Amino acid sequence: MAKHMGINDQLLKGIKNHLYDYGCDYYDISKFLHSQNGFDALQAKALDIIEKAMTANQKKPLAATIAQLALVEQAIKPLQPH
Repeated sequence: MAKHMGINDQLLKGIKNHLYDYGCDYYDISKFLHSQNGFDALQAKALDIIEKAMTANQKKPLAATIAQLALVEQAIKPLQPH
């Protein structure tokens, strides 16, 4: 019986041929997708990945906007219903 791939593995498989084009490393992305770190650590790593991709595509100014949105997300998290 074939092993079922989780969503993270499916995503990684789907983008692996494009990672280098966006300044990303397969191992780093795999480690990120399978990480059990807390929200703050994952958010910081996600912002780092996004900044690398934006820089590789000459859109680095957008990275600051995304970082601001991440701060808003963190600020409203306590307001979300459980």
